[in-house]
Amino acid sequence: MKRALVLSLIFIIGLSALAVAGGPLIGAGIIPTAGAPAVLAFGWDFNVIAIECIKADLTTPNGDWIFGALWTPQVGDNFGYRVGTRILANWTGAFRYDGFGFVIGSSYTGGAIQIYGELDIWPTGLLVITPVIGINFLVGNLIPAAAD
Repeated sequence: MKRALVLSLIFIIGLSALAVAGGPLIGAGIIPTAGAPAVLAFGWDFNVIAIECIKADLTTPNGDWIFGALWTPQVGDNFGYRVGTRILANWTGAFRYDGFGFVIGSSYTGGAIQIYGELDIWPTGLLVITPVIGINFLVGNLIPAAAD
């Protein structure tokens, strides 16, 4: 019963969020340490909320996937914050939960390009703090507004 209630609430929030959707996003990020791979990020931008999915090894669907929801309010015209949570999952025929993390960062948005820097905090038995820098292309910002 609790699961059905939670899923219903998530569905209702999802439908209400679609009413203010900004559009899809695609991006790339890097962890500035030796041997760290670049990652591909894709998802949906809802203007002040972004839903992202991140994958590092693009040669196979197996391996680590990161799913996240970020609050991305803009302060002024271009500067913004990135605060949210992420879930780490591993795909080996089915998703297996591997942990959760928090995100804190900032971004600069100019038109359809968003440059960001963030710290990913993973309290998975051992506290891991990962700096990430990246770029997102906000495809929804390329679509001109409808004329009245």
